[in-house]
Amino acid sequence: VLYSTFAAPDVSTGTVNADKVRADGGTKRFYKKVDITRSAHGQDFSVKLDGRIVLTPGRSPLRLPSEGLALAIGAEWDSQKERIKPFTMPLTALANQTIDQTPHRRSELIDNVLRYLDTDTVCVRAPGPASLVEKQSAVWNPLIQWFTSHFAAPLHISTGLLVQDHPPSSLGRVRSVVDGLDDWTLTGIESMVKAAKSMVIAMALYKHALSIQSAIDAARLDEEHQAAEWGVVEGGHDVDRSDLRVRLAAASVFVDLANM
Repeated sequence: VLYSTFAAPDVSTGTVNADKVRADGGTKRFYKKVDITRSAHGQDFSVKLDGRIVLTPGRSPLRLPSEGLALAIGAEWDSQKERIKPFTMPLTALANQTIDQTPHRRSELIDNVLRYLDTDTVCVRAPGPASLVEKQSAVWNPLIQWFTSHFAAPLHISTGLLVQDHPPSSLGRVRSVVDGLDDWTLTGIESMVKAAKSMVIAMALYKHALSIQSAIDAARLDEEHQAAEWGVVEGGHDVDRSDLRVRLAAASVFVDLANM
C-alpha cells in the first residue's frame, strides 16, 4: 500500500496534498498534465500535476535529487488512466518513504538491514538433497566471495535455521558502509534486502555485481528448485516471482536514478 490516502489539489497553496485519493485504486484521475521542474536553486526537482507540486503523505514537497528520478516518478503519475492505482507506482512510494520516514528512522533501518545477515539467504544452506546443495554452492559461493572481497568482511556459512555468528570485524565494516549511505540509497537498499531476504544479494545488486535477473535467480534459488521438482503452484510461485521482480527492479532503479 502506497498511501492510506493520496492526493488532491489545493488551489490556495499550489500543491497537491496527500489526503484524498484512496489506496485501493478507487479514485479517479483528477489531473491532465504532468510536468517536471527544477527548483530555483537548481539542486532538486519536483513533479507537478496541472502546475501544482506533489506533496508526500507527510505533506512535505516531493523534492527529488535527480532529474532522472523525477522523470521516472512523473511517468508513474502520467501512466495512470481513469483511476489512480498506487500499487503501480513503486518509485513514488520509495520517494515518499525517503522523505517522510528515513531521516527519522535511520538507526532503526540500519539495524533492520544488518539483522538480515543473521539469516541471510546465501549464508544458510540446505542439508540436502545433493542437487540443491550443488546449486546453492554454485550460485551463492561466488556472491559470498565477492562480498568478502569488496567489503573486507568474511561471512560464515551454516546448515540450519541460523548462521553462526559472523566475525565482529565483518559486522563492523558492513555497518560502517551502511551508515555512510545517503537517505535515498538507504531506503532502496532496505527495500532490496527485505525483498531478497539477503544483505549479500542486495549489496551485490546495488554495486552492479549482479543484474536484476541474476539477483532474482539467486534470491529464489530454493523456491525454483522446488518448483522444478514438484511443479509450479499457480497463484503461488508465479505470483511470488512477479512480486520479487517488481520489488527488486523498482528499488534498484530507484537507487541508480537517485544517484545520477
